[in-house]
Amino acid sequence: MNIDVPSAGNPCGTVSGDVFLDHDQDCVQDAIDEPIPYRVLEVLPGPEYAITDADGHYALGLAYGNFTIDHQGDGGFDQLCPPAQQQPFTINGVTSDVVVDFADSSLTPLDVIASLYSTPIRPGFQAGYSAYVTNNSGQLSGPVEATFTIPAPLTYVSAVPVPTSVVGNTVTWTGLPALGAYDQHYLHITVQVPPDPLLIGTFVTATLSASQPIAESDLVNNSIDLTREITGSYDPNDKRARTSSGWSDALYYIGTDEWVEYVIRFQNTGNDTAFTVVVTDTLSEELDMASFQQGVASHAFSVSFKPDRVIEWRFEDIDLPDSTTNWVASNGFVSFRIRPALPIAPGTVIENTANIYFDFNPPVITEPSVLVAEFSTGVQGQSQDDMRLLPNPVNDQLLISSDGTIDMITIIAADGREVMRRRMRTTSGTIDVSGLRAGSFFLVAILENGGIVHERFIKQ
Repeated sequence: MNIDVPSAGNPCGTVSGDVFLDHDQDCVQDAIDEPIPYRVLEVLPGPEYAITDADGHYALGLAYGNFTIDHQGDGGFDQLCPPAQQQPFTINGVTSDVVVDFADSSLTPLDVIASLYSTPIRPGFQAGYSAYVTNNSGQLSGPVEATFTIPAPLTYVSAVPVPTSVVGNTVTWTGLPALGAYDQHYLHITVQVPPDPLLIGTFVTATLSASQPIAESDLVNNSIDLTREITGSYDPNDKRARTSSGWSDALYYIGTDEWVEYVIRFQNTGNDTAFTVVVTDTLSEELDMASFQQGVASHAFSVSFKPDRVIEWRFEDIDLPDSTTNWVASNGFVSFRIRPALPIAPGTVIENTANIYFDFNPPVITEPSVLVAEFSTGVQGQSQDDMRLLPNPVNDQLLISSDGTIDMITIIAADGREVMRRRMRTTSGTIDVSGLRAGSFFLVAILENGGIVHERFIKQ
């Protein structure tokens, strides 16, 4: 009797290992050597990518073959072992599981960074600010002092840990423990928003600053301002982009901007506790995956790279209450930053959409975060030309008019897909959008003078 056994596909194995800060430079991870979390590793050919977990460990499945592996970064580390920057290895039937550890020393002098995030701010509700003081180096800091300034008309409710003092709108923590290598302090401040509907559409700016007694390489990033709009109705699950220059949430300035920071926010708007939240993000080809840097998050998480450029964050046992039970605690977020793939041409559209899963429910798909690359003119802001879309919302015919001559328009759907691209060569014109499904869309127009304007519209 003949038995046919189906093929299981290409034979495969695993490359794995640990990335750590080797203080005594003996290429062995001792008790004094801290793991380096969330470090990206690149395997060639491919490329294929892996990322270390919170304990500095990584693992990546590969087919049989000859490869090299290298860990990526911003130059803050000096690789001690192995000596080759691109370490060769082979996976085959004899050696299917290969271990490659990376021992690093830190070239980065002490640098303490302040980061600040918030829940949506709504009249009559409480809001929460998440503040982080992070040691972005392998050096030990001194005792930390942090100060948070609450913007008027918001008022203080509580904070964790309990602050040393609250004087007016200034909240201060003194004597926070020294920060070890890549360690951080997390502070949470709850504020009350007055129940005044006239506040909707106004902006409030909160400030976080941190200090410690040891000299640092950069004191500018010890303080950060966060400006938020007070809103009425809103989508609690969204993804926002901010470029490194801070000039725009919609434009990436070539020659000025280096990074894009993304923040994915989520809220449990159901009627019961969410025990697990999973966030996925498929990175656009316009982004350089090797430059990925994990940021802070509202809750404990794990992060992994999946096939097809998918990043997955898992918030296990998050126990996120529903918004009717505890509005402030029902919110969460995760952040990261990344560089665009170079070279980047003016007019390039970088869009990204996140999927948010609450337990076993279908995903909540965020509106796309859209950035358009254009040359920096040294002037903060976008093109001086204005663009108008009428009517908005629209059923079938959308009138586009601009102060400048429009060369090309691109329409991007809420899931990040480009659904229309068309040349116009006129200051005004009508396009047929009757074939688009109902929902929100983003229209980007490139003008003949090189300017870029953009506007959102609703298709009914």
